This record gives sequence, C-alpha cells and structure tokens, in this order.
Amino acid sequence: MPKFRKIAAGVAALTLAGVGFPAGAQQVPVNLENPAGTRVLHVEDMTGTQLASLDFGTQRTLPFRIRVVDSNFSRTGFTVNASMSNLYKHTNGTIGDYTKKIPSSEITLGSQLNPVNALDVKAVVQPLVDTVTTLTGADALLCTTLGIATSLINGVTGCQLSTDDLVGKVQTLTTSVSLPLSDLPLVPQSPESGNFATAEYSVGVGAGDTAGAGAAGSQRKLIGGLRSETLTSGLVNDLTALLDVNPRSDLIDDSTIVAGLSAVNGLVATLTSSQITTLLNNTVATVNTLTGTNILSVFGTYVSLPTLSVNVPSGTDPGSYRGTLVVTGIQ
Repeated sequence: MPKFRKIAAGVAALTLAGVGFPAGAQQVPVNLENPAGTRVLHVEDMTGTQLASLDFGTQRTLPFRIRVVDSNFSRTGFTVNASMSNLYKHTNGTIGDYTKKIPSSEITLGSQLNPVNALDVKAVVQPLVDTVTTLTGADALLCTTLGIATSLINGVTGCQLSTDDLVGKVQTLTTSVSLPLSDLPLVPQSPESGNFATAEYSVGVGAGDTAGAGAAGSQRKLIGGLRSETLTSGLVNDLTALLDVNPRSDLIDDSTIVAGLSAVNGLVATLTSSQITTLLNNTVATVNTLTGTNILSVFGTYVSLPTLSVNVPSGTDPGSYRGTLVVTGIQ
C-alpha cells in the first residue's frame, strides 16, 4: 500500500514594516507526490490553482484548499496533517539570529464555512444478478427441446427458466450528489482547529534552529477520511438503482447466463448457437440489492477548506520573517 510522504512545504515569509503593522507573506509551495498514482494530495488557493504563496498582506487570516483525489482506490482511511516551524527574522534570505522569531504557537489552523465535502464519488461494484428466460409463441418450441412442460404465461403458451445469484460484470458508478457525507464508506474529516503549540524543528527552516534539537512539531489535521464499516442504505440503494437502469448486456456476460441456465437445465449445453441466441433474446436480468461484498471500492475527491492565521506579538522586531509548513500524509 503506497504511503504519503512527509515533506517540507516551502517557505512562509512574513514582512513587518514596523511594530504592529499588518503582516504580509509569500512563497509557501506545498507539494506531495504519490508514486502509485492512486491517491494524490493537492494544496491549492481558493481558485483551484496550486498554492504558490501565502501572502497575508493586510490580513491576518488566509483561506486555502486541500483536495485528496482517489482513483480506483479501496476504502482505506487517511489523514493529512500539518506542522509549522517558528517564523524567523531574515535579511536578504539569510536567517542570522534564530532567537528573533514569531513562535509557531502564534500561528493557528482553522476552517472556513462548510469546511469539508466529497465530490465525484464513484464506486466499483460487481452485482449478483437473477435472470428469467420466458419462451412463448414460436420460441416455445425450445421448451420441448429442453424437456420443459409448457403452461399458460400471461395467456400465452410457453415456459420459463430462472437463475439466481449469477455474478455480474464489474462496473464503475458515480453516486448521487444528494447523498449525505455520513452515507459514504469513507467519511471526510474536517480540519482540526488550534495553534501549533510546539514548533517543527526536524525539517525546513526550523532544522537550522539548534535550540529545537531536531524535534517534530505539533500536528494539526488538514483533512482525513475515516473508514466506516457500515454501508448505509442510502449508498446501497443509490448504487442499486443506478444498476437497475442498465440493459442486460451491461449487467452480465452472455456466457455467464448460458452457464447459469446450463446448471438449471443440462440440455441448454446441447443447443445450437441460433437457439442460444433465442434464449438470450428472451432473458431479463434483475440486480440483487448490493451488499458490502459487491461494492469493491468507493473513491472520489475529498475537499477541506482550512485557514491559516498569524498573530504578531507586540514588540516583535520589524522586518521579514520566514518559516516552513510541513505536510504529512498517513494511510
């Protein structure tokens, strides 16, 4: 199972023109690679562009967006955390004195309104299918060939063959957008509000601060996906309904139907290809209600909308301050 990587996510710069002047910022790239290509993390601004900077300007709080995109991925939970170094005063890109800093405890993670969502959720399913083959009129001649007694079916002479629980085709379905998040087998988790009480000293700018002795910083959750062991009726019914509108050829292979009919009536195996075609043309398939066994995986795009806030303590030296945001993905 591929793992997210722990990475140093660039530089956060905070510029002060004077004591108490509103903070500014720049250059906070956050990137994460997933070698398997099945679960990818995107850190973006609110327009959907990869985050290239956090520029506070005259603000003290900035919104941004986290997306985790699964593709054909199983119901494996995940957490994406953030830690933060102190912000250190620098001149011309050089930190000369690590004692001149804004502590990480003055930087707080929060969330925007409606902080988490799930989009474009898909499920890979393999249903069980029941079939009914009805032979009437001229096609009822096959009843004699198969040794089946005829009777009246809706006022017409004929016969029927039925099968149960045949294995259908694997399909990918897009779930209804009306589903509540609690109906998803992987329920998105919101950002964790709070400050970074302990600074990050293990990577990035903080690694140069020997007073930290390489210690890891406080973790705050940016987004998570919590596996739910109970598949709700909302999801199951939605997926079953999507399957029910599909034609028989999309639900199950013809060869599977013929094998199932042969198990019910061994003479089916002796029919000609033309007679087999007649059987299939008179066969209707019905999907059984899905269970957890039939739902092979559920995946999609999980979105959270965190905020990053900074408080500049009174008496802080004016100038530019630089730090590192660290993103850690765990699954």
